[in-house]
Amino acid sequence: MREGSAKRALFLQRLALEIDADAPSAWYRLAISAATSGDTRQAVEALERAEKLGFAAADSVEAEEAFARLRGDPRYQQVLARMRERAK
Repeated sequence: MREGSAKRALFLQRLALEIDADAPSAWYRLAISAATSGDTRQAVEALERAEKLGFAAADSVEAEEAFARLRGDPRYQQVLARMRERAK
């Protein structure tokens, strides 16, 4: 994704959260946009928020290429573990 496209996607995801801040899928999409734009801190924080709001699709998170650089982050691993537990 081009840098301009990534920034636009990030802007649009933040706008979606202004409309519905309790939508887990909106937080998940923000995490993807943040990771794509290189903001790993915001990506992990958005994933944490998505999980706390009920997002439990660990397989989707693991398959998402945008999260490749997060995979070594302990917080990312903790979020995945909580998602897997929630999905049981």
